[in-house]
Amino acid sequence: QAYYCQVSSGNELGYGHPRATTPFSFAPPTQKSSKPLNIILSITSSDSIEVLFSGPESDGGDAITQYRIDWDASENFNGTDGSTPLGSYSFIAPLDEQGC
Repeated sequence: QAYYCQVSSGNELGYGHPRATTPFSFAPPTQKSSKPLNIILSITSSDSIEVLFSGPESDGGDAITQYRIDWDASENFNGTDGSTPLGSYSFIAPLDEQGC
């Protein structure tokens, strides 16, 4: 999203012609999105979990295109080898960007 701005000076007779700013337009830099919201974990069987969530509050200025869910037996997500979670699943974001 780009933003544009111009400035006019005024007196008792009204405002003069506007002048555009330099630079003419400005777009905030894109950044990483914020955290997904409303995350709910359910155990559905002895070997299955279900994770439900909503999309993040901020997309960082660009469309959310993917999500990744990691799981592990450790809250640090460092797995049994000390560096990676036990599992990970990545998928393309739904078109409505609302989460899953």
